[in-house]
Amino acid sequence: MMVGAFSHSTAVGKLRKDLPDVPSNAHVMFPRYTLDEAAAVSHYYLRQRLIRREAFSDEGWKKLYYLANGNG
Repeated sequence: MMVGAFSHSTAVGKLRKDLPDVPSNAHVMFPRYTLDEAAAVSHYYLRQRLIRREAFSDEGWKKLYYLANGNG
């Protein structure tokens, strides 16, 4: 199994050409996070203590959201 995320600089269509044994229905498109979804995920990580509060401020998660273009 392979999980990958493509950036804007990578052509999505290259996946099957590079890996010929991949079935045609293996490519699944996931929508990008909305700002509310990104906030919920960030606060979940804080509640689960997966990240430190001082390292991940309210402005910090928004910066990451915009840098990743909503990509989870």
